[in-house]
Amino acid sequence: MAVLHFAYRFDPVPLFSGLRECFSADGAVVHSALHHRAALALRDMPTAGQEALIALRYGDTWLCDDDDEADLEEKWWMLCLMHHFCAVPSLGREGMAHHVILKAVLPGLGVIEDEVKTLVSGYDLKTLIAQAPYDIAPDALPGLGDFGGWLSVAQIEKIKDRLASVEMPFTHPSSDQRDVLAKIYLPWAENAEHVCRDAFDAAMAMLDGALEHQNALFLVLD
Repeated sequence: MAVLHFAYRFDPVPLFSGLRECFSADGAVVHSALHHRAALALRDMPTAGQEALIALRYGDTWLCDDDDEADLEEKWWMLCLMHHFCAVPSLGREGMAHHVILKAVLPGLGVIEDEVKTLVSGYDLKTLIAQAPYDIAPDALPGLGDFGGWLSVAQIEKIKDRLASVEMPFTHPSSDQRDVLAKIYLPWAENAEHVCRDAFDAAMAMLDGALEHQNALFLVLD
């Protein structure tokens, strides 16, 4: 079970603009250009991005140019993405595993598994680069999905509406939902209304933290 959950907001527009030179006319990665942009991003990484480096297990080999290092170009692209991160409330950064509570309780309220997974983990980052205003080849950055997920503004709004629709039953858990929590961690079941309210509020705060800036979200479990 993942213990920590991290969330960051970002604006895809300047991200894509800054990386235009890193892709050729046919959508292939321009290796040297992406490496250069990644080095610049790391040199001036904001506080939120520095936290994300830890969450994503950044190491010195990320910026090497060695064929033996896996997913190098994906790591360089991620460094450029992290350069645009701003922190928002997450589902587990403060040591409370709200994401675990959401995943345990929401299915019993009719929220399907894919909806819960989207709230916690987002969509594959390959769907983000598909929205670039220039061509990126389908086979470029194949391992990008291993680094986390993302949500667009429209997706965040949809998830927020879905979560709001089950606020009352989620924050007033039934005996069945308490039983589900007891199987994970007994004190949660004994204080179910409090922990469910906290988890619900944390999810809403995370979504609102991006929406108030009309930003996308990056999500990762550690």
